[in-house]
Amino acid sequence: MVYRKSQHSRVPDPAMTAARERIFERSGTIRDIDTGISLGRCNIGSSFSDILRHPIPLELLDLFRQERYLIWFDQRSLHQAQGSQSEEPTLLSGHLYIHICLKEGYSSKDILKGWVHAVELCHQRYAQGTRRLPAVEALRLASLTVRENLEDFVGQIYSAGWNRDDSVLMTGTPAAIITNIRLGTQVGEEEKKTR
Repeated sequence: MVYRKSQHSRVPDPAMTAARERIFERSGTIRDIDTGISLGRCNIGSSFSDILRHPIPLELLDLFRQERYLIWFDQRSLHQAQGSQSEEPTLLSGHLYIHICLKEGYSSKDILKGWVHAVELCHQRYAQGTRRLPAVEALRLASLTVRENLEDFVGQIYSAGWNRDDSVLMTGTPAAIITNIRLGTQVGEEEKKTR
């Protein structure tokens, strides 16, 4: 994961992070840990049905079947090739706009895992340069990296003094929580609880 590739090769403690944070920055901005370059933005607690503009690939639901969150991209990050044999959207180069949609029963650990997943997506996208990548493939690659390294990362953030109990990544309550997704003619109809 990203912290392993940084110049410091360790998780920064809360004091080091506070010294690097930007005051009045837009919530959800994801930056490169070494250069400070903005790589993307992430919104936690989005409504799945509100972010969909086109049918989603069914592989997306399989990829997140065991998770208490689902990640998809804002329309600004996707390219849908017209007249293409494949309907699968690809990621545009540059900034990613990511949405983390929470499922019923989510916890602060799920929010942290979703955030780490989003950060990994942004870093992998940045490393690809101008090459377009299928959206689901990008999610799958980031998922593998997160799955392999999350336990070590979580252990390191706790050792560095980060709060174990509260999730301060999301302020307030999510716009919606996914309770069920039915597949029909409208791919990905969502049953949701709103708050």
